[in-house]
Amino acid sequence: QTFRIIMSNYGQMQDNAPALPPHVRGTATGVGDGSKRVFLWRKVQTRSVFLSWMLFLATVVILLVVHLYPIIGYPWSTCAAGMWSWCVLAFHVFWLPIAAYVLYVWWWGIKYLTTRTAIQYRERVRYLIVVLTVTFGVETLVLANTDNSELREVLTLLALLVVIFTGAFTAILLVRAINEWAALDSRVLHPRSVAEVQEIVRKARRVGKTLRVRGSGHSESRAITGVDDDNVLVMSLDRFTGAVGRIGPRIAVFRGGTHLGHDPEDPLSTPENSALQKLWEEGYGLPDLGGITHQSVAGFMSTGSAGGSFKHDLGDAIMAVQLVDGQGRVRVLARNNDVLQAFRQQWPVEDAGVDEPIVAPEGEFFATVASVGLLGVITHVAFELNERFAIRGNNGNYQLEEKQQLHDHPVFQQRAGDESDMKVPEDASNMRRFFMTKDYARVLWWPQHGVHRFTLWDAERLVGELPRTKPSENFPSIGCCGTTPVQAGVSCFYKCVHMCGPTYNSCQACCIRQVIKVFTIPNEPGDEHQGDYHIVLPMDNTTSDELVPTSFIEAWFALDQLEDVLSAMHEHFENDHSMERTGSYSVEMYVAKESPFWMSASYKRHSFRVDIFWFDNECGDRDKFFNSFFALFDRFKPRYHLGKVLPQSPLNDHRGQSRQRFLELRRQFDPDDVFLTQYWRDKLIGPAAADDDEEELKQSR
Repeated sequence: QTFRIIMSNYGQMQDNAPALPPHVRGTATGVGDGSKRVFLWRKVQTRSVFLSWMLFLATVVILLVVHLYPIIGYPWSTCAAGMWSWCVLAFHVFWLPIAAYVLYVWWWGIKYLTTRTAIQYRERVRYLIVVLTVTFGVETLVLANTDNSELREVLTLLALLVVIFTGAFTAILLVRAINEWAALDSRVLHPRSVAEVQEIVRKARRVGKTLRVRGSGHSESRAITGVDDDNVLVMSLDRFTGAVGRIGPRIAVFRGGTHLGHDPEDPLSTPENSALQKLWEEGYGLPDLGGITHQSVAGFMSTGSAGGSFKHDLGDAIMAVQLVDGQGRVRVLARNNDVLQAFRQQWPVEDAGVDEPIVAPEGEFFATVASVGLLGVITHVAFELNERFAIRGNNGNYQLEEKQQLHDHPVFQQRAGDESDMKVPEDASNMRRFFMTKDYARVLWWPQHGVHRFTLWDAERLVGELPRTKPSENFPSIGCCGTTPVQAGVSCFYKCVHMCGPTYNSCQACCIRQVIKVFTIPNEPGDEHQGDYHIVLPMDNTTSDELVPTSFIEAWFALDQLEDVLSAMHEHFENDHSMERTGSYSVEMYVAKESPFWMSASYKRHSFRVDIFWFDNECGDRDKFFNSFFALFDRFKPRYHLGKVLPQSPLNDHRGQSRQRFLELRRQFDPDDVFLTQYWRDKLIGPAAADDDEEELKQSR
């Protein structure tokens, strides 16, 4: 039914506009992929039905057989005679939750699987793979200790292992099928060239549709498509990827859809075709990276994302941008005229037949970063390259004493770097000195009453040395299974916790505190990490978005406000025994170098950043939790990361005059508001100005 509605909407769009040319129709609009998508959905359904009923029948038969043997007088030899009752109890404690979850997945797949719930179903199947893997290991150990058992027991265990293996293998194939189906979402347009991007923009403009570009989906969903999904066309550049050339030896040009690193949610993305891996193999790198590198190069710069460094910024490496504006015209913007001339001479427009691009004035380039897709579709990004480098540092947990201010903890002074080349103010706290003197650093603070711990992650660049890579891990690794089993356990814990929240009774709060303490045991000076920068710096890459789905607000303050902001947070968290204000998650803190880009949250000021996390599920009041921090931070006039959760009120004072310059340029690039959703109209323009703009647009039309 969902597929039929989508295709009928597409048919209405075709009726009101000239048809796209053949070279676009099969690739860009999704029509060419429509039959394949139907085929893939049928494959998903087939595998789901097979997996569901196989597990159901196997579970029922196994439970009957296991209990039938003792009933007819053949007790299992696995349990010794003297400990038979306790052994049977232990097996029931282990097996009953597994059987219950298997039956839950069976019921969910049969009853609730639709195109709307496929991604939720995929998460449950991934849990199932972990459960079956653990079960397979346990039953293998049982089979290995059946030397004196009868043949019927050995055969039963072998049959059980075959069923478990078949179920896990089928579940893996099912997850792959869902991934392939999701990648061919018929609502998403997939251009393969600049010419196709132009055609899509012009068509959306003609029929009055809003067009938005989706990268890896790492941003808040409303920031990508807004809230009026019915009037929004979504474009993905996942078919428009790769490096396309050089401007001299040190500036590389990438297509906008190229992922920085490997995106595990994109079937087309691999470590080998990522921008960072290609540059590393050629001996080059970029100055800084965020905690995650799943994003596309265009998506990362469009949201104004940044790593955690006072000294380095990826924005410094962006030298030129090519985009398609709201009228379907190609525009080239560069940091300076020298780069602009080199860009145009050595690397002309990639597609034959595309009109000569409009060359923007020099200063307009600084509107491109953090433009959240409002200027146009970014098709190419040029980066200035560094020599590749490695990093080394530590990741340790520390205890914060009761009433002790986090920014005054002595460990920051002990771990601070060399201040000789840095202008560190005399009145700066230990934490501010630490952030200003380290190449890369972040702090995770657990402010819950009775916990008061923090995790300190830092790293320094290594000169002329490339040691064996040993990245840090946010979760303990369990052999060949990696961190997935632990993440699955954490996910189950937080889901149960949030069913009780957002305030907890004393027993629940005590349980949460004990679990947090298990993962944050003080271990000064911590574990060492080292190796290739593009592997070690993205310390959150191994955290699964499916198992640990997280949304957050990211507030950027002036760096000299660090002490005042943390003091206000200490006061806010004080005596919060029910965790209503602290929540059950951590708070992340890091810094950013000042930026020349108009819409960057660090525009013309070094910034101290605070991330307030929320575990995403359907329980609890996320908005209420975040609103308490928006109110707390309001007196400091922070700037918020545009790709994360934003305050409900318009961002009128967010970036001052630079915001006005950006909005004026946006009207030039997109006079018909092809890229402007109601969400961004409310956030950046405001209701009053939006009404005036709407009236002016109606009159012009």
